[in-house]
Amino acid sequence: MLRAQPFQPLRSVLGYNGDRWVPIHGVLPLSKALPAVLAIEALIARHASAMQAHGIISSPLTANLDRAFLYEPCFYWPDQIKPLHVDVLGESLTEPWRSRPAAPAALALVTQLWQEVAEALDGFGAVHFQLGRAYADLPGDTLVVSAASGPVGATVGQLAKAAGCRVVGIAGGPEKCTWVTGTAGFDACIDHHAVDLRTALKTHCPSGVDVYFDNVGGVTLQAVAEHLALNARVVLCGLISQYSAGAGSVPPAGPNPGLFIKARATVRGLVVYDHWADFEHMVDQLVALQQSGQMHFREDISHRLASTPQAFARLMRGANQGKALVLL
Repeated sequence: MLRAQPFQPLRSVLGYNGDRWVPIHGVLPLSKALPAVLAIEALIARHASAMQAHGIISSPLTANLDRAFLYEPCFYWPDQIKPLHVDVLGESLTEPWRSRPAAPAALALVTQLWQEVAEALDGFGAVHFQLGRAYADLPGDTLVVSAASGPVGATVGQLAKAAGCRVVGIAGGPEKCTWVTGTAGFDACIDHHAVDLRTALKTHCPSGVDVYFDNVGGVTLQAVAEHLALNARVVLCGLISQYSAGAGSVPPAGPNPGLFIKARATVRGLVVYDHWADFEHMVDQLVALQQSGQMHFREDISHRLASTPQAFARLMRGANQGKALVLL
């Protein structure tokens, strides 16, 4: 019998010898695998001299996925390590690397390589695991996200807008919906307290939902599942509808699997701990979007430890406006 350990130690946040690293992957049909690999190898080779000057190396991961091929080039380079790395790996293990200076030129080249490889994978129609979607399919898609005014939902929607999606949020209350469409820039927001969700989805998504990012489960997931477009992608991330359930309560039955079969949908669970290796790249992307005015957020701040129970209760009721924080 194996002892369950769902959250493994995050030992991969640094590469061998303490190098920073970043991956970029694509899943390709077998007919395009060899041309794509040769093209990306040639792309990397064109930067060989600059990579050598900055100590950057590349190493690909490959896997056969039955009728598809996964190709994931990874880039490694010596750079200043961050407090996150020390927190995860410990002071004794990271001690030899903590004096490393920052390497902005190396980071800039790695970012350029990552972007060029992503564009190359896009050109071959590669599918990316993180959102269960094809890179080339995002522009013009209709993406719906629940809990749209919260920190996760608002981030998902704004990233989707930056990628060219038409974005529809689902939130509770007029104030939240006004922020979602006004400040966060969504195309529409459905107030599930005020209107029938199924009717509103037909109005705002007349051709169906191409991508659904679910943060709540329950009746919201059921309603959206009934309105999926053909070949939709569904990301299951949160279960807000169940967090406040009492002890011994029975979870809802959930959508009929026939709804996903009918839509030929791809359904994927998302757990943030699986993506710690992408943390630094994520920060770089979000900071750039915020500085360019394409990313907005808000915080619902309570003060002092004594306010924590009330703040948590407000969060569970959905009364918070943005990320719930307690300042001690």
